[in-house]
Amino acid sequence: MTPRQQENNFQDKLIDSIQFIGLNNKPNGWLPEPVTVVEAVEDPDGVERPNLLHCILNEICDDRSCYMNVVGSEEEEDIYGLCEIINISHIKLWEKYVSTSNKVCRENAIAYLSGHTEADKDAIVHFVDTCWNREELFGDNLDAFNRFFNDENEKEQFVFTYSIDRFDRNIDDSEIIADYEKGRSSEPTRKYTLYEFAELINDEMFDDVHNWVRVIELPKEV
Repeated sequence: MTPRQQENNFQDKLIDSIQFIGLNNKPNGWLPEPVTVVEAVEDPDGVERPNLLHCILNEICDDRSCYMNVVGSEEEEDIYGLCEIINISHIKLWEKYVSTSNKVCRENAIAYLSGHTEADKDAIVHFVDTCWNREELFGDNLDAFNRFFNDENEKEQFVFTYSIDRFDRNIDDSEIIADYEKGRSSEPTRKYTLYEFAELINDEMFDDVHNWVRVIELPKEV
């Protein structure tokens, strides 16, 4: 990615995390919080220029709008977008969040993954309790979870050969695997990669008279 794309990606993940906290389990004392907002105003020549406003952030809404008090303004509240808050203010909000209790961070982590993945609750809780990095943004932890979850569920095909004399052709996969794991010395059930089994066939080394063949998917071996 270009530096601009990296900056935009970081900002999107930062805003996503701040909004999620604001709509879910806010730590005690997390809001209100001083922030700086940048707005575009026209100068006397009609040219739009950035203007910084010092505000107090009071509430975050699900459409990414925010209720704020502008410091020095007599208005009760103004509405600005989360994207109008400068990054340094977002970062301070995030740092304030990660310094809060483990319980709040854990609840938010589980809720975030539950809402953004189809993984089961046990897998999510296991990841949060063992791999979640509370200092990293939710989106970065989601990326790590997806890599972890995909690795855990990646499958590989193996060829099993099992005795015609000892088994029916259509026995369950689990019976074949169990017999292979016993490691019998006579009429053993054997396990091959696809490449290894192809070599046996090409070298005419496979005994197809006395063995059935079954392809079974198992977790990929590292």
